[in-house]
Amino acid sequence: MKKIITALALASIGVASLAHSASFDCSKARSFAEKTICSSPKLSKDDDDLKYLYGRAKASVQDRQAFSEITKSLWNSRERCSDFTCVNSWYDTAFAIYGAIAEKGIPETNGKNDILVNAEQYKSETEKKNVAPIVGDKENITTKENKKILMVLMLK
Repeated sequence: MKKIITALALASIGVASLAHSASFDCSKARSFAEKTICSSPKLSKDDDDLKYLYGRAKASVQDRQAFSEITKSLWNSRERCSDFTCVNSWYDTAFAIYGAIAEKGIPETNGKNDILVNAEQYKSETEKKNVAPIVGDKENITTKENKKILMVLMLK
């Protein structure tokens, strides 16, 4: 009977530790964000959940380079966090971005009515005189540049 109780106790400890585990090895955490994630059950769970959403998003894209740039931008924004609120908000942003990518793919930002490409037509006369174009003229703009601009706008 004592062995059964001991086995059940050990099993419950294992289950409890799985409930509070980040997607990375917390013993190797170095940055503020990583240490904060490891010390918070909520953020650890968010991190573990995000791992699966990230995998779904990555599997759904054709443009691996654009996805890599998005991931790098997100990572860098998380690493700039210096408080719990920032890290927590970062997860909301990451869930939204990876969720949208998993569902709809990476948006193309060079369509006919795209505000990023055709920014000049959306500006008032005063703005046209005082502000430089967002991205340049249509002939010189690339999809890669547009995706970077879109990510900057999404992260603000």
